[in-house]
Amino acid sequence: RRLRVRKEEDELKYEFTTDLARSEPYRRSIQWSHVESLLATVTENDREAASTLFQYLLPYQLIEQASNMPDLVLDLDATSAAIPWEILNSATELSGGREPLGVRVGLLRTLSTPERRENPRRSRHRRALVVGEPAGVKPALPGAHQEGEHVISLLKQHGMEVEQLLEADADEIFRALYRHEYDIVHIAAHGEFNEPVVDDASNSKKQRRSGVVLGEGRYLTSGEFQNLRAVPSVVFLNCCHLARMEQDGRDKAAPLRNPSRLAASVAEELIKIGVGVVVAAGWAVGDAAAKAFAESFYRQLLRGETVMSAVRV
Repeated sequence: RRLRVRKEEDELKYEFTTDLARSEPYRRSIQWSHVESLLATVTENDREAASTLFQYLLPYQLIEQASNMPDLVLDLDATSAAIPWEILNSATELSGGREPLGVRVGLLRTLSTPERRENPRRSRHRRALVVGEPAGVKPALPGAHQEGEHVISLLKQHGMEVEQLLEADADEIFRALYRHEYDIVHIAAHGEFNEPVVDDASNSKKQRRSGVVLGEGRYLTSGEFQNLRAVPSVVFLNCCHLARMEQDGRDKAAPLRNPSRLAASVAEELIKIGVGVVVAAGWAVGDAAAKAFAESFYRQLLRGETVMSAVRV
């Protein structure tokens, strides 16, 4: 089953395709101010925000179907891709009985983009780049280090060569990125999303760096992937759950805002250059859960399971 979602002015346009010889179009009139307000908290384990978004965004004709179908491919545009569909719940989740959509349903995203690299070439070698806990980035990330160790071990067990960079500095990571062709790139680190700022003089938006934090003022963004020797089949960014801590006015650590936007923005750029599978966390996930998911994902994928099965098991 495939659900195509497009934003058109103040509407979400849906097209639902099943095994029937037809597709079914639906439209939802949306006030985006409501959506933006809920998105600000839904990735912080706000279960009511998750169920409210589920009930508000989906056409009523699809609410029950989306809750009970065995698998679903989401065909998204750039706007709808910023919505964390995987953690939305039907209202009955509040009573404790229902799991998030991404757990109940085998869910896979695709992204529609007019910009793309023509004929991206894959690596000719079974080689992976694994980065865990870049050196000098605070706070420390012991879970990311452990995750890197486990992923390295698992990939080697399946006969892959691994360029392993645990607690490496920004220069070493940057050099290694261009050192070889990689089929898999796995990074466990802090992530940071910075909204564009408006230049008052020109009234235009200036982009600010967003991506994996390698060090003070050093980022790994989608731009660094564009000129790789070969386009990876898989890029796994376990970063948002490790979101770099910002300082609020009270000098207390506050979680990264809009982690779903970081995941969506970086994933969008990687898909444009032809990466086959992009896995990026768009909400807060604990170290243990992130490590467990990464291990399960690679174990299933290297065993020959489909991506949809690998992300669900």
